[in-house]
Amino acid sequence: MGAERSPPQVKPLQIEHAEPCTQFSLSGEVWVRENDFLPVRVTLVSGSQDLVRQEASVEYAMSSFGALLPFFTEHHELRGTTVVAENKFSYTDFHKFAASSDIKFETQ
Repeated sequence: MGAERSPPQVKPLQIEHAEPCTQFSLSGEVWVRENDFLPVRVTLVSGSQDLVRQEASVEYAMSSFGALLPFFTEHHELRGTTVVAENKFSYTDFHKFAASSDIKFETQ
């Protein structure tokens, strides 16, 4: 058996740049299928001290060729309780990519 590990400490996300440091809180959920635990939805909410909040969710489904892929994403930016930006993306018409190559070494 390996050594027991203590749980990681939870700290706010910290972004550093030339201006003073800004701290964000981050929370979210991962929704999974009960039978195989594949994700069907991932949600994230981040906020900062200046009352700006970002909310996003990504919905997943199996493609016709058996790969788990995103099919819908929604994002909102809120300032206080007012939605100031909204983005919705639908993903469709995925194609399976395939490639092959040969490597030949000539010997003398």
